Amino acid sequence: MNNTLTRTTQARDIIAGFEQMTIAGKTFSCPYFNNKRSRARAALAVMIGKGTPDAIVQEAMLLAKKHHVQLAELTEDALKTFLVEHNLGIDCSGFAYHVLAAEVQAKTNTSLRSCLSFPLVTNPFRRILAKLRPAENTNVKSLGHDNNSQVVELTDIHPGDMVILFSQTQTAFVDHVLLVTDVVLENDVPVSFSYAHSYTWPTDGKIHHGIKRGQVLITDLTNSLIDQQWIEAGQTNKENYTWKSLSDAAYVGLRRLRCL
Repeated sequence: MNNTLTRTTQARDIIAGFEQMTIAGKTFSCPYFNNKRSRARAALAVMIGKGTPDAIVQEAMLLAKKHHVQLAELTEDALKTFLVEHNLGIDCSGFAYHVLAAEVQAKTNTSLRSCLSFPLVTNPFRRILAKLRPAENTNVKSLGHDNNSQVVELTDIHPGDMVILFSQTQTAFVDHVLLVTDVVLENDVPVSFSYAHSYTWPTDGKIHHGIKRGQVLITDLTNSLIDQQWIEAGQTNKENYTWKSLSDAAYVGLRRLRCL
């Protein structure tokens, strides 16, 4: 039996909007963008890797008009390059936020905004700002905080759960979140799950990063997440950069939003 993300099409539509971004009749995967280096904390969501698919498309069209670029004349790769060069894309927590917002709305008829807290934000003014602009202020640490999510066992994995990793302070890896999109059950026992995330591998080059999908074959439920068989882009475990990120992380956990 296949247990699929969301009982409506809302969350799937958000994923599709990022995965099959369409501009000027060309379709491509939304690139990955992380604003950690730019420190543009007060910028609009679309400028800091936190925008919706529609917002990213609209901003690209505005920038093309400003710079006199005829998007219809560009190839798919050239269009994606245009986005990358103008810092338009989505980071992992921005992707997770928008998909989970659709999931929460569909399942509980409430907003993710009303569910999230920002306990790591100590400045009172910034905490108010975070509540007013949750997409812009949500990161992996806030999604993985005990106030917002709880640990679940692999035996209880559900679509909409998150695989959260917190990086080692001395490594090149950053905090990351993957979304569980589908779970395959046999006799009510999970035997595999699929996931989606926004990420960049060292082999991706300038434009081949962005929304990625993978699958995990659960070989032994008594083992940890990273001891299962991870398959992404045709690569398994040690050849799989996502798995390597997990295996080198300080913390890896399967978590579920408390409002789900």
